[in-house]
Amino acid sequence: MVPVPELSYIAGELRRQAEEILAAFDDRGQPEDIDPRPLLEGLIDLLDRLHEEQTSESDASLGPADPAEARAVEGLSLPLACWIARRGGEISNLAPVVNAVAGLANGLREPNDLERLYPLVSEVVLAVSPQVAQDSLAIDPTRPWRVLLINRAIVATRSHQPALMEEAFAHLVEHLPQEAPEFFREGMEQMEARNYPGHVRLVMHRWHLRWGGQRTLH
Repeated sequence: MVPVPELSYIAGELRRQAEEILAAFDDRGQPEDIDPRPLLEGLIDLLDRLHEEQTSESDASLGPADPAEARAVEGLSLPLACWIARRGGEISNLAPVVNAVAGLANGLREPNDLERLYPLVSEVVLAVSPQVAQDSLAIDPTRPWRVLLINRAIVATRSHQPALMEEAFAHLVEHLPQEAPEFFREGMEQMEARNYPGHVRLVMHRWHLRWGGQRTLH
């Protein structure tokens, strides 16, 4: 399911997931574990207050919750980031959003769902802090900005929408020119492995011809 970038949705999902997180915490019963209740209650209260302000116009660990439930909460960072982006905010802590995008993209199978996910990812890309977006020449392959741009290009490809592919590929080439050749070479391999339709193959093939054969000096 593609998330909805509305505070009411985010708060509702967090409440639902909080019950499962707390149940997992109580089952484990380890005295050294940090109780996640204050953090969850604080997050829900914050979202409620933001929602009230909207209608009227953390960098912290979740503790001992089951990893699956922690990932579910982390998944809410994407709609929250979109909500912030739509109000002119800048996003500098990309890691949770990148993880949320990856988790959603891997769980969606229908091209139509991926097509709906794409504009949400694009909103985040456009709202990224300039300081973060200027790391195009960094060498760490796990840096969130790099992963976000590559994942957006993958989402566009899996949506089977040439217009989205063109946009995502152009952005990838602009910001990650050193990594574009390898992306398009791997993209061509995926065209065969996943049996993509012809119109998707044509777009990937054209970009591969322009960039896939290039080599960069390291």
